[in-house]
Amino acid sequence: MDIEIFCDGACSQGAASSNADRIGGYAAIIKSVNGTQEIVGSEVETTNNRMEMMGAIAALKTIEVSSRITIISDSAYLVNGMTSWVSGWQDKGWITASKKPVKNQDLWKELIHLTNQHKVVFKWIKGHASSPENNRCDELAVEVIEQRRKETKHGSPNTSA
Repeated sequence: MDIEIFCDGACSQGAASSNADRIGGYAAIIKSVNGTQEIVGSEVETTNNRMEMMGAIAALKTIEVSSRITIISDSAYLVNGMTSWVSGWQDKGWITASKKPVKNQDLWKELIHLTNQHKVVFKWIKGHASSPENNRCDELAVEVIEQRRKETKHGSPNTSA
């Protein structure tokens, strides 16, 4: 089966924000012969890069049959990581060229595991440009951040979107 996954992440954090103020959101649109599905989620104390990765991870987790998948993202971090950097990181024991531990190893390892179950191609597109699906993912990711912020301000015990 051929599947397209559009994904995006966002994080609300200002320079003066505490860790508790860093709320992230991610979204994915999965397009296949079975139709279109939207996925959203959020986390606190996170980063934009983690949210970019979580969009792809959440979408891949929903695909149960080995498939040909194109993951389309405006995140150079995600696309370059999976197409260029990850094999070198693995070879060097998850150490960067500057001799520091690779950030987000848990998510990179999960992405590797999930992509190994399929034939996956990563494609970079310019963000906030001509892709309606990418724009929709961005909109959804920002919306889930706002929803999470409202829940947090009202003391809601719900910690997942």
